[in-house]
Amino acid sequence: MSISLIGIIGVQILWIKNAIQIKKQSFDSNFNKVLHKIVTNLEKEESVFLIDEGLYSIDSTKLGNIEIHEIKEFIDKKIIIFKLRPPKN
Repeated sequence: MSISLIGIIGVQILWIKNAIQIKKQSFDSNFNKVLHKIVTNLEKEESVFLIDEGLYSIDSTKLGNIEIHEIKEFIDKKIIIFKLRPPKN
């Protein structure tokens, strides 16, 4: 009788350790996904601002290129939308 009780306690201890390990792995996985999403969003935002900064450093009047003006307007609109957009959860 006592041997079976010790066996049941041993199985429960192993089961609890396994459950804790699974929870830790799940947390780490979720944390990494969220961190990756944050980094991706920051990279996108930084890219938009770098492109915007680069376009405004070009003297478009000397180039006479209407496409540069269109691109600048497009990026300005996207930056405004990006700043006004509520953060995703």
